[in-house]
Amino acid sequence: MTKYRIVVLLFLGITIWSGCKRGANDPFFSFNSRDARVINTWELATYQYKEKNSSGVNIHFNNIKCDELNETGETLLSTDVENEFATDNLIAKITEAEGSIGNSRNFDIDFNFELEIKQDNHYTVSGYYNYYDDVSNHQIDGEIIVTESEWFWMDSQKDKISLMLLNFPEINTANILENGVPISYVNNKIIEIDELRKDKMVWTENSDFSYDGNVSSDSFIVNDTIEGCKKITYFFERQQIEGMWEFVPKGE
Repeated sequence: MTKYRIVVLLFLGITIWSGCKRGANDPFFSFNSRDARVINTWELATYQYKEKNSSGVNIHFNNIKCDELNETGETLLSTDVENEFATDNLIAKITEAEGSIGNSRNFDIDFNFELEIKQDNHYTVSGYYNYYDDVSNHQIDGEIIVTESEWFWMDSQKDKISLMLLNFPEINTANILENGVPISYVNNKIIEIDELRKDKMVWTENSDFSYDGNVSSDSFIVNDTIEGCKKITYFFERQQIEGMWEFVPKGE
């Protein structure tokens, strides 16, 4: 009997350990593992996204007389994206600026996004978009389709915090400005599952990237009289992203 109780206790301990929370907002205890909970057909219920991009180049010379092409100066570029989705409606605001001069465009998009995650480590996506383009004065519509692609846990089988989806159609409203489509396909989309329940799945995206550098040219001569000239170029890039996808089971 004692051995039987030990086996039962060990089994219960393993069950509780495997079912305890993984994401920050997972249920404290669940009889279903994350593997079991993620397998479902999910509909995007709400979505919020903010992205700030900036870059700049600053050029100067060690001697102003070396600047024969008038290159001295600074160029600053920025693109800000704000998206919000609920009830089949995606609102997007995209602002592009050069220096202090900018321009914003707003889009009101009929939008639907459905994700089926399968047990065999494949997934499918189906959906649509429809919006009016005030530049071309045309109604634009299209489908979002992934017939069969792969997914897997990025981290260990124990943790199962981050998901990787291959050839994933992520929402990218800035892509409208270049290609007229509010999505772009990403070869390897890595997403953190902050909350995973039988009735809700929440993805989060947070990144803060920055890069600075400079390049100095070799010495050169201008007009055969000014020697030892050097052109120094400073440059930087910044990107900040905050995003949240909330899915619910289809039909709920």
